[in-house]
Amino acid sequence: MTELSEYCKVYRINDDRNVLYSTKNAATVVLKDSVLDDLLNGNTSPDIETSLGRLGFIVPGKEQEKKAMRDFMDSVDELGNKLSLVVVLNLSCNLACPYCFEGKAKGPYFMSEDAENDLYDFAARTVTDNHKEISITFYGGEPLLSIDTIIRISEKINGFAAEKGLRYSFGLVTNGTLLTGEVVRRLKPLGFQGAKVTLDGPRDIHNVSRPFRSGAGSFDVIVDNLRQVCSDINIQVGGNYTCDNYTRFPEFLDYLIGEGLTPDLIKSLKFDPVVAANKSFALTDYADWCMSINEPWVLEASVFLRQAVLERGFKTPFVKPSLCVIESKNHFVVNYNGDLYKCPGFIGREDFRIGTLKDGAMNYRDIYSLDNWKNEECLSCSYLPLCFGGCRYMRLITKGDIAGVDCRRDYYDTTLRTFVLQDIEFRQR
Repeated sequence: MTELSEYCKVYRINDDRNVLYSTKNAATVVLKDSVLDDLLNGNTSPDIETSLGRLGFIVPGKEQEKKAMRDFMDSVDELGNKLSLVVVLNLSCNLACPYCFEGKAKGPYFMSEDAENDLYDFAARTVTDNHKEISITFYGGEPLLSIDTIIRISEKINGFAAEKGLRYSFGLVTNGTLLTGEVVRRLKPLGFQGAKVTLDGPRDIHNVSRPFRSGAGSFDVIVDNLRQVCSDINIQVGGNYTCDNYTRFPEFLDYLIGEGLTPDLIKSLKFDPVVAANKSFALTDYADWCMSINEPWVLEASVFLRQAVLERGFKTPFVKPSLCVIESKNHFVVNYNGDLYKCPGFIGREDFRIGTLKDGAMNYRDIYSLDNWKNEECLSCSYLPLCFGGCRYMRLITKGDIAGVDCRRDYYDTTLRTFVLQDIEFRQR
């Protein structure tokens, strides 16, 4: 006999209809009361049972489903055909953001030519016969302060990839101040696909939170650059809000549209709260840190801003399973000096270093507390596929260690129903 999936949420939406959402498969169906009653009582017709089973709403047994979920990450790794590297080219920046999580760790530190060669050798050693693609996200500091390094690395890896029949592509996480049309024209032939750019709301808010080191505002420079390049590469816009300013972010969305940066030109747009920095790296005791995604004001802001984004026609990520790259065997973070990590949030911390480009990676299971979500409480939680134990960086910031989970139950209890209904409404549009 089949059972309703452990990873299914049921939300009533009107007098006789219900939304079922599979957190495991990101599937949504709307069922009348009578059909839902039949489902819960084991009286579903064969055709409906087949359809609901295919979408993951009903399963042969919950214990069997939990076992499959326990093995989920291994299955993802086995199917993974891409080697993904985040490469920190430098710890230098032309902005002076007061909330920067790298903070005091920053300085005139740039990747050396020896480290570039070690990166090439590491990629060549690490790719397997299962890999079809090598993907690099260039990171900083500000990666475009090292544009010549980007070019050299990409030329070398392109040559290696061609020999092996692999595709090579790269993107940037950049503040956008140097992302000009000329830069895109230089990089695009080498495999440049897109950039994630940060704009912290309207001009006056952004210029306070993301000024140039001279103190001048960066907003207009970034917006002008986006106008130049948004037709040539994929642009993802992100922004960081606080409890005091998030209500003004819709003004920023309207400004973008007014300036011609319309939804068809932006691949995705998503705002997040300013997250606390590691105390040893923090520049200041910044007053507006978010210490937990479960904070009441973050719950309110998340729903408010997502609605504002979707109402204006911008694309934002659907609610879907979220896999932490820390647990992926196909993902590494490379610091400018050749040290290896699993997440950019931990660069510079010796206790989270897992090796070097030259020597390779050691066993990092204990270092990063892998499989912290493989416990009965998490496996029985309907939100597990959306969080898989939460964020280890946030766990470290709030608890001082990463041995446990960063539980997000309160967050999803409050927001998920609205998110699912938002996705239904705006998909239909």
